[in-house]
Parts: sequence; C-alpha cells; structure tokens
Amino acid sequence: RSFGAMTLSQFLGAFNDNAFKQVIVLLATAVAAGAGPGEAMGWVTSHPMGGGLPSWLSAQAIPPFLFSLPFVLFGPLTGSLADRVSKSRIIQVANFLEIVVMGVATLAFWLTDYGVLLGAVFLMGTQSAIFGPSKYGCIKAMVDRKGTRLNSSHKPISYAVFCLKKKKQESEHK
Repeated sequence: RSFGAMTLSQFLGAFNDNAFKQVIVLLATAVAAGAGPGEAMGWVTSHPMGGGLPSWLSAQAIPPFLFSLPFVLFGPLTGSLADRVSKSRIIQVANFLEIVVMGVATLAFWLTDYGVLLGAVFLMGTQSAIFGPSKYGCIKAMVDRKGTRLNSSHKPISYAVFCLKKKKQESEHK
C-alpha cells in the first residue's frame, strides 16, 4: 500500500537473492579451485552437481542458471497472475515464500546437502519470478502519472551520466 514499504521489500529481496546466490557460487568456486572430499567442502564435491561434472560444464554456472530458469518457465504465468489477482496479495505471499525458501536453504546448509541447496536456488528464482510482475504493476497505482514518468526516466539518465563520466575518464588518460 505504501511506496516506501514496497521499495524496502524490493531492496531486501534483491539483497537476499544476490547474497544467497553469491554464497552458492562461492561454494562452487571453492570446489573448482580444488577443495577435495576430505576438506570442508566435501559435502559439495561429493554431490554430482558439485564435483562430478564433465569438464565442459562449470559448477559455477549452475546456480545462476537455476535462479534464472523460473523467469523463463513461469514468466508468462506470473504476469497473467498479476493481472488477475490482487497485486498486494501476491507481494505478501511472495515475501512469505522468500522466508520459507530461506528456511529450506538454512536446512540444506545444516544437513550439508548440496542438492537441496541448489533446489533452494531454483525456488528463490521462482519466488522472484512471482514477485516481479506484481511489484512493477503496483508502481503505477502508487505514484501519480508524473511520478511514473520520472521513475521510468531514471534509468536512461543514470546510463547517460555513466557514459559521460566514462568518456571523461578515457579522455583524461590519453
């Protein structure tokens, strides 16, 4: 109902998604760097998706793939759902699902089960795919028309400033 609450929810969700995904990628990196079965990462290396992959498939590519897959699989469905059901209700349910998924991830760490951890990555992507369309649909209802235009112009302006700053740095180094 409030733009500030939704922004806070989005910030915390994005931080949680990225921090969790980064931890899993770092686990895969430790395995790729040679952490063996007798070391602390043994529970990852002993899993087929951790240490037993063919040389052409990187263990570091699996977590981002599993996180992104639900957006492709469920994107049209979650977009349609956001059009038919109360967006605020979907956001509430998605935030609850985030807590449940992080509980599953915590359990996976406690059980040292890399397969369940990868499943939690997929579920986290699914939760984000559910949250996204409703979040963007609520923005229009929460701010007036002028605010929506300002919100949508923020990204191109930021990109232009970045490009100009980069151009200035390059000209200073010549």
